Amino acid sequence: MSYLRKASVLLILVLCAFWWCPSPVLALSAELTIDHNQLEIGAITQIRITVYGSLLTSRPEIPQQPGLLIKYLGPFTQRQFVNGVSTVQITYNYSVQAKKSGVYQLGPYTLSCGKEELTTNSLELTVNDQPQTADQLVPEKQKDKALFLELTAAKTQLFLGESLPIQVRLYIGNVSVQDLTYPTIPPQAEVIVSEATKPTEQKKIINGMPYQILTFSRTVTPVKTGAFTLGPVELSCNVIEGPISNDPFFNLFERYEKRPVTLRTNHLALEVLPLPATQRPNDFSGGIGHFNLKLTASPLTVQAGDPLTVRISITGEGNLTSTRPPSFPADAGFKIYDPQRIDQPNPEADRQEVLYEQVVIPLHPEVQAIPALSLSYFDPEAKEYRRVWTEPLPITVLPNPDFSGNMPPSAKKDVTALTGRDLVYIKTQPGNLRQQGTEIYKNLWFWGWQLLPVLLFVFTLCYRRRQELLSSDTAHGRALRAQKAAEKELGEIKERMAKDHPQQLLTALHRLLREYLGGKFNLSPAGITVEVCTDLEALGVTGEILEEIKDFFSSYDYYQFTAATIDRKEVEALWGKLYKIVSHLAAEERPRKARTQKWTVANNGERREE
Repeated sequence: MSYLRKASVLLILVLCAFWWCPSPVLALSAELTIDHNQLEIGAITQIRITVYGSLLTSRPEIPQQPGLLIKYLGPFTQRQFVNGVSTVQITYNYSVQAKKSGVYQLGPYTLSCGKEELTTNSLELTVNDQPQTADQLVPEKQKDKALFLELTAAKTQLFLGESLPIQVRLYIGNVSVQDLTYPTIPPQAEVIVSEATKPTEQKKIINGMPYQILTFSRTVTPVKTGAFTLGPVELSCNVIEGPISNDPFFNLFERYEKRPVTLRTNHLALEVLPLPATQRPNDFSGGIGHFNLKLTASPLTVQAGDPLTVRISITGEGNLTSTRPPSFPADAGFKIYDPQRIDQPNPEADRQEVLYEQVVIPLHPEVQAIPALSLSYFDPEAKEYRRVWTEPLPITVLPNPDFSGNMPPSAKKDVTALTGRDLVYIKTQPGNLRQQGTEIYKNLWFWGWQLLPVLLFVFTLCYRRRQELLSSDTAHGRALRAQKAAEKELGEIKERMAKDHPQQLLTALHRLLREYLGGKFNLSPAGITVEVCTDLEALGVTGEILEEIKDFFSSYDYYQFTAATIDRKEVEALWGKLYKIVSHLAAEERPRKARTQKWTVANNGERREE
């Protein structure tokens, strides 16, 4: 007893020491962050001042600046205790709206924390001019709408093969939307459209109404000349209308009504011009845009006849998809192999890059450099062909006594090894005749091939009998069809689990169970309810499966005839329950078949007596 008393006192002392021991806390600091440091006139972003190490700080007063409108949104506090370290922080949120173009400095700002003063860092905010006012950017018929879609492009006249950036903007006003899809551009034979990228988000006030704007950027590349229209672009979403019921009790469960909406943009008229035929270089690479060329190689010191790898990098803005790499001069003193493209343009980057690797072999020690290479392209802004050059790249080629002429040592050795084996000598005498190999009937694989037709015949016979059984109108045939159909439909419902409504999935599972039990036990599916368990028990179905069937029907009746709404997690549980029922009934097929026939004969006898 004294031992327990001593252990209790020791435990209490340890807990008190742990309780009164101060937890380590991070040092006091303040940080200023911003969501976007570049805005257009009318756009809105957020800045945050986060204080680490204390919650007892005064809210910083941010002075207004000419050209900016700054509003306080409220604080946000956070406490954490990780690995014995206590972390507390408070964040003060502000909105910043751009009114005038220019470069603005935000911070440093000062906060007081008791007797200490904290100073934040400073940031720069750049506000760019707009070619038009915010109201003029929106078509007149769209100004008063709370939700609309717009298709814009930097220009409407371009050249064949030129990549044109387009933007699809979704304006969301005073409405709530969910389940947004990516905008779809109808396929057209005149252009190739790039894949959709992640949208950017910004806020603006247009015609006195605040909008949240989602911008989807894509690229179109024309493959035909002439005039045509692009679009309209479509986007689907659900608009939240509001609570279904006026009863405040039901509104606690957030039962909102979703109204599907399909938005369409305007048509975009484009004119595609052919590339100028005059002054077109013979080595035109096919690139359209603004490009740079860079040349590297390794190793820079080799022997004559040894290969080195040349890397050619093409970067810039425009269409790099069909751009061909520059060619080596024919008299450069190299054996040239075809270049291999090892990188593809990145459609999400402003500056794309294509990388080529090419193997070249210097043929003699007189070669002192990789010659300057050039790339010709078409500049759509200047409407003329241009050329960029690389600088010659010095290399050192050492003499190679094993290499002669214009043939690499490896090729020379291969030819020498083949000498003497390229002719078959003519024999004047047949020589001694002898048997080669063994008799074919002594090999095991020969008898294996003889058994193959027999096995194929047996398999065909079994398959035909099973197909006849499945198509027959017997109780066993209907049971097999029901089992096969149930397993297939269970897989289809599982694939639809993530996208279909839970109530639809519940109805499908209930219909599947009724049809399965009706076909499996020769019953009428229309009249199958939870009462069918009495007949199934007489057929020898185990008690565990009967309980699963009863639970399934009880769950269905609960969600079908009450105001309760089933969620996706409950549907997945019911799917698992139904999968267990189908699997267990399939495993008990043979012993239950005899009981089913006996039960059917008994029921038919009772019906005849009645």
